[in-house]
Amino acid sequence: MTFDTSRERLEAILAIDPRASRAEVDGRFERAFRGRGARIVLYGAGRLGRNVLHGMRCVGMEPLAFADRDPALQGQTVDGLPVLSAAEAVARHGADAVFIVTVYNNGPVLDLLERMGACHLPLSVVAWRFPEISKWWWPPFFPDGPGEHAERIRAAFALMADEASRAEFLGQLAWRSTLDRRFLPPHLPAAETYFPRDLITLGPDETFVDCGACDGDTLRAFLRHQPAGPRAFIGVEPDAGNGRKLAAFLAGRSGTARIVSAVLGAGPGETRFAQAGDMTSSVHEAGAPLAVVTLDAVLAGTAPTLIKMDIEGAEAEALEGGRASIGRHLPALAIAAYHKPEDLWEIPLRIRDLTDGYDHFIRRHADECWETVAYALPSRPAEAGSTRLRRFS
Repeated sequence: MTFDTSRERLEAILAIDPRASRAEVDGRFERAFRGRGARIVLYGAGRLGRNVLHGMRCVGMEPLAFADRDPALQGQTVDGLPVLSAAEAVARHGADAVFIVTVYNNGPVLDLLERMGACHLPLSVVAWRFPEISKWWWPPFFPDGPGEHAERIRAAFALMADEASRAEFLGQLAWRSTLDRRFLPPHLPAAETYFPRDLITLGPDETFVDCGACDGDTLRAFLRHQPAGPRAFIGVEPDAGNGRKLAAFLAGRSGTARIVSAVLGAGPGETRFAQAGDMTSSVHEAGAPLAVVTLDAVLAGTAPTLIKMDIEGAEAEALEGGRASIGRHLPALAIAAYHKPEDLWEIPLRIRDLTDGYDHFIRRHADECWETVAYALPSRPAEAGSTRLRRFS
């Protein structure tokens, strides 16, 4: 279908019949497994693959093996399954098994399996068909269509400041409604995550606030774009293991730096936080008690120039807790917008509700929905007296 305007494309997506989408996704699944029973190979033996294996076992499904491109894993056993190379897995199981791709950047793997003649599905199809095995590690889709959110979606779409953002917004909305990858525009390089060259220019005197700082992975990316580093760095990281790694990375570096070991929220309090020691740590009822603080409290006396957030679905509440600081200083914002389907429109709308001083953009840095980021760049200077006045073109 062709449409004269992006607004027409938006209305066409909002009008997608969810029954037809469900039937198409169910058909893809059933065609793949027809004649193959429940014979499954998981391509990707990392954390995502192991989570998928656990979910499948909880519902009585037992895959045959993992396939993985990492030579260090090949020939090993991971969670009771042998790990094979792609060639060995296809030779053994290609005739009668379905290969489910359990890596986040799945495009190259799907292409590889297609060339090798193996029956394959992206994990998104399985997550749609069996949400009970994926609810903890895969964002939900729109099996009932996005129409009930139409007014909020239209309002957020109207905020998009350039054609690339409008194309990504529409692609994400359509893909989550249908799982048809043809709707998705090409994504930006992973190396530009949080620092896309067409939007963000880093100076040597940044005050960088990294919410979900993990072990310093985003700070290392910052340094690749600006070797001088930030003038000041604040890392908010509630996981103690990650915090120790971050502290070791910061040791001996120039500039001021501090680590805040707390969960960000709309108001102060306490929550339970599951500490995994990696980027998957998150608020969870099975976790240990941990303080909740507001971004405004963290930033008291600080004028941030750039705030990044990737905090496993708590971004909207954390933004609310930074209302005063964001409105006063208008830092550039780079906010993860993929953990919940509604983040695509609710994150830009939440930022708009904090202040009207931003232009809004969407960029994606990985396959499907992964590493979709809402960028907000100041369209006017911050208040007089701020330590830094910034404009982005």
